[in-house]
Amino acid sequence: MFQGWGITSNFSLIKGGRILVTWLPDFFQIQILQIHAQFIHLRVKNMTISNEYFLTVVYGVNDSLGREELWGRLKEMGGKSQEPWIISGDFNSPLNYDDKVGRPITHSEIDSFRECVDFCEVQDMKCIGGKFTWNNKKKGDIRVYSKIDRTMVNEAWISAFPDSHVHYLPELYFDHCPAVIKLDEGIMVGKPGFKFLDMWVSHPTYHEIVRKVWEMDLYGVHMYKVVKRLKALKCELKKLHKSKFVDIESKFNVAQLNLMKLQKDIQSNIDDDSLRNKEFEMLEDFSQIRNQYFSWLSQKAKTNWLQVGDENNNFHRSIKMRKYRKRVIAVKNTSGVWCDNPRTVSEAFIEYYKGLLGDDPGEEDDVRKAIFSIPRAKAPGPDGYNSTFFNSSWNIVGDQVADAVLQFFETGKLLKELNCTILTLIPKVEHPESVT
Repeated sequence: MFQGWGITSNFSLIKGGRILVTWLPDFFQIQILQIHAQFIHLRVKNMTISNEYFLTVVYGVNDSLGREELWGRLKEMGGKSQEPWIISGDFNSPLNYDDKVGRPITHSEIDSFRECVDFCEVQDMKCIGGKFTWNNKKKGDIRVYSKIDRTMVNEAWISAFPDSHVHYLPELYFDHCPAVIKLDEGIMVGKPGFKFLDMWVSHPTYHEIVRKVWEMDLYGVHMYKVVKRLKALKCELKKLHKSKFVDIESKFNVAQLNLMKLQKDIQSNIDDDSLRNKEFEMLEDFSQIRNQYFSWLSQKAKTNWLQVGDENNNFHRSIKMRKYRKRVIAVKNTSGVWCDNPRTVSEAFIEYYKGLLGDDPGEEDDVRKAIFSIPRAKAPGPDGYNSTFFNSSWNIVGDQVADAVLQFFETGKLLKELNCTILTLIPKVEHPESVT
């Protein structure tokens, strides 16, 4: 059956055998690191994508005392692993209190497993399919469903395989659900659009650039003129970014290193007035670049907890983890039908949100209040302009923007350039499964 395949197992270590691993040598190079009664630990080189990672295939024993050795061995491996690591199999233990239906879960039942997961710094891989992976196939009230099979990955794995996920299929006449792990689903990614960056406002020429564009001679209804000016302004702001803000991270690092070098020189030449004067100039420049850099970082990650002063690994980790946790692989539409490809997932959400947007009349001051009430950290609309742009430029653009908004309430007509929106998916649960 497996002619030409590589094979390894732990059959010699436990009666009846528990784990069998097979692979095609043309596609995978396998280094067997450990074979244990409850797991097989491998180093895998995927020849098709030239990536290497650790793979641990697990089949935990049925008693909690016996699994203590499994948790200890996993912690030994987790404490050493800085490379991509995936752990998959039947752990024979739930991890969370809602991982079982039909029988209660006690704290002692999950405590050691949770401690192991926290120590190894792994989390569940994004998954689709049923929540519960095992059931006892009994009838009536004695039927028990449980999630004892799982696939977990570390942060390095998420960085290397951001689109990876596991699909748990129906169990048919077995008691466990088979798992299919996909490294790359080919997630549909659109062309990056224009996005207003808050750091542009800090440049001395910013308001003059906006004013020059807004004074263009245009003819047409208010909405048309606003749309055309916003479109023309994008080109000018892109020029500003290219000339003054491109590669802001490198500029920040260089400015920081230069300032540190100068301050070391001052320590060696404490009476040199020219160095102290130069320090004042460099501090002013560094402060501006620093604020721009952190503004860019905060806007990029959309985290509110970033405190100016500490750009550390935890922040960059939050960007990766947030992006991984909130990627939607598959959902059920309003009819309860699974949608598991980029096109049908998008259609499911469009269907759900159709007809939910309404309109109310207002006055010019109401328009201003509404716009100014939008937090600056909120995501922009399809045109890329966020509330920071309108707040910082209101004395220039405010009258025409308010006229355009009020014109819609008067006529009920909306230009197609404005009659669109972006659905930003913000799941309230890990691994969302339904649009409702």
